[in-house]
Amino acid sequence: MKRTLSILVVILLASVMSAAPVIAQGAGAPAEMKQIEGKIKTVDGGLVTLDDGTKLMIPASVKVERASLKEGATVKASFTENAAGQKIVTSIQVQ
Repeated sequence: MKRTLSILVVILLASVMSAAPVIAQGAGAPAEMKQIEGKIKTVDGGLVTLDDGTKLMIPASVKVERASLKEGATVKASFTENAAGQKIVTSIQVQ
């Protein structure tokens, strides 16, 4: 009985150890970079809404002339999506 239990424990540990690199690889996968271009409909602090309804979160670390982010301006932005589906801007240019 003890031998069977020991064998099961070894098999379980081997399974966990072989799956760990696969799990770690998925957790550290880089987010896919996407791009969008459109006209600004509204600006509310760090949240810009384009005329198609797309909402872009612009972190304070992103360099852009904040005064140029106004209604009607055309922007081209690169962003990633977080787990909640928010579009986080990594770079933005006012056209």
